[in-house]
Order: sequence, then C-alpha cells, then structure tokens
Amino acid sequence: MHKNAKADPKHRSATPSNAITLYLRGGPVVGVLLGLAAMMLTEFFWPAVGLIYLSALVALVDLFIEKTISKWAKAIIGLVIISVIGAFSHYIVFFYPTPDVKCSWFKADYPTGSNIDGLTWRPGLSKVIVTFRNTTQRDYIDLDLSISTNEAVVGIVQKTSIPCMPLQENPVTISDSMSNVWLPLGIVGTERFRCPNLPRHSSIQFVLAIANIDDLLKGAPPPSLFGPKRKPQWVTVTGAYRVTYHPYSGGIKITDIPEG
Repeated sequence: MHKNAKADPKHRSATPSNAITLYLRGGPVVGVLLGLAAMMLTEFFWPAVGLIYLSALVALVDLFIEKTISKWAKAIIGLVIISVIGAFSHYIVFFYPTPDVKCSWFKADYPTGSNIDGLTWRPGLSKVIVTFRNTTQRDYIDLDLSISTNEAVVGIVQKTSIPCMPLQENPVTISDSMSNVWLPLGIVGTERFRCPNLPRHSSIQFVLAIANIDDLLKGAPPPSLFGPKRKPQWVTVTGAYRVTYHPYSGGIKITDIPEG
C-alpha cells in the first residue's frame, strides 16, 4: 500500500497566489478603461486622468517586481507603457489651446434706418466687431461664449454661419412715467452664445451695436436716447469648451481697442 505523498507547500500556495496576481494585474486594465469612459463626462475629466495615471503606475510597479519576465522584456514593455502615457499627457492632458480674440470699434455713421450687418442703425449707435478664432487642429466642442462691455449693447448679430444659440442675460428696458414700457433699450451685462462645435481653423464673428446711455439712465427723456458716440473702455470675451474631452475655460479683457 502506498502512502499519499504530502503536498508540497509551494505547490499548495501557487494557485491562490497566481489568482491574486492575475486579479491585481487586471486592475490597471480596468482602471484605464474606466478612466477613458469617465473622460467623456466633463465633470469627471480630472479624476479620470488621475485614475489612468495611477493604473499605469501600478502596471509599471507590477512589471518591475515580476520575476518571470526577462530584463529586456521588462524594458520594452515598460517603454511602451511610458510612451503611451507620454502621448496621452502631451496630446490630451497638457494640450492647451489658445484662441485668437480680436476686437475693433467703428463709428458706424450710417443713414438712419439702414440695415447693415443685420442690424438697423440709428443716431447714437456705434459698432464693435468681435472675432473668436480656433487656431488649433482640433474642434472646440460645446463652446459657451460670453461677450460684455462697459457700454449698452442695443443689438448683436452673428456674421458667421457656424450654428450658435444666443442666450440673453440682464435685459434693460426703459419705461415712461406711467410705467408703460416704450423701448427695449438693450443689454447691460453679458451676451452669451452656445455653439455645439467650432471647427479647427475657423472663427465666429459678432457685430454689436453699442450706445452711450449715461444721460438716459439719469432720466433724460426721449428723443435724446443716446449720448455722444465713444469707444468702449473695454470688451471682455470669455469661453468654456472641450477639446478631445479636455475641458477648458478662460477669458480676455481687451482695453486697447483699435478704431476701424
């Protein structure tokens, strides 16, 4: 009769150990996949980036302590991981687009009632043209653009054909002594536009009809609605958008506005 041979302790622990190792090695793959999926949601972009970096670090540590892989194989695999993370960092995480924003002012001494640039002009109105340009090789997605100035905006139109939806904020109206609104004056505050997509190397241009309403706000009665034309002291353009899932936001305040 043969006695049962004692199981080798090393053999007994091999299967559980291998299972744990395989489980831990699957973590970086799952982490990267979850990170890539979460990047599609703007509010989760940076946590997703952190998860991808952490997963890559775990993969590199596991590769370093693995004894069954040769040094040359470790070097090649490690170089591949580092290269992929480097490209991810360069082309997505640390890619910072710089929009080109230009602004100019015109006296706009057009005949009363003229329809120019899609606006009806009358005495006291001057014109500001704002251009927001995407100078990169990538599209701006979900662009939320805001334009404001120290003068009242009586009218604003988009000259370019890129689809954008205007969102008015802080409208100002003027009423007579009987509290009957007789003139929708315009906007004192911010003009907002939402554009689903601003393609690469393209631009959006807006024309603003602005007016000096200092006297009007002090109670000057009609027909002296607007004061003398003057160049605005400043124009501020801010934008929020995504490029390859990376959310960006920023703005510029233009104080040296050239006269056209």
